[in-house]
Amino acid sequence: WIMPIYGGVFNVFEFIFSFGVVHEERKSRGMSLPSSEQVIEFSKALFVPFVPLYSILCTVDPKKKHSLWNKFLAVTYAIFFLASIGLWATGVINSGFVALGWGTFFIKASLLTYVRQGIRKKLGIDGNTIGDLFASSFLYPQALSQMVLQLEKEHDINIHED
Repeated sequence: WIMPIYGGVFNVFEFIFSFGVVHEERKSRGMSLPSSEQVIEFSKALFVPFVPLYSILCTVDPKKKHSLWNKFLAVTYAIFFLASIGLWATGVINSGFVALGWGTFFIKASLLTYVRQGIRKKLGIDGNTIGDLFASSFLYPQALSQMVLQLEKEHDINIHED
């Protein structure tokens, strides 16, 4: 990946905890502070993650062979994203809703893991399912922005099997 999962907006913490004296190796890799592009992509992924997901799916399917599948996947992701938030919010009414919220959260994470693994496979990026699942669940804004930024560099691929 051109941006490590611990990079991007997380570079702010490196800057703060090092009191502004970021290690030279990180500076040489452009990891002293997040770029404006990284902040924008992270923000989009945090608040409306289905938008960058759909953008990713369209980028890897330039011939639009899987347009219906891409829309279905993005809409399904949006439903589970909003459902998890709604179910957690209604947890004050009944704690059972919180458990359902976590269920929808991990279904959403599984969908993003599927996309992430497809992109890694086509680009030849090393990784594993557990790491992808962790990134797709608890670090989903960073994982989405990582994929968007990577695909901006390499946009002529297709993750779907023909």
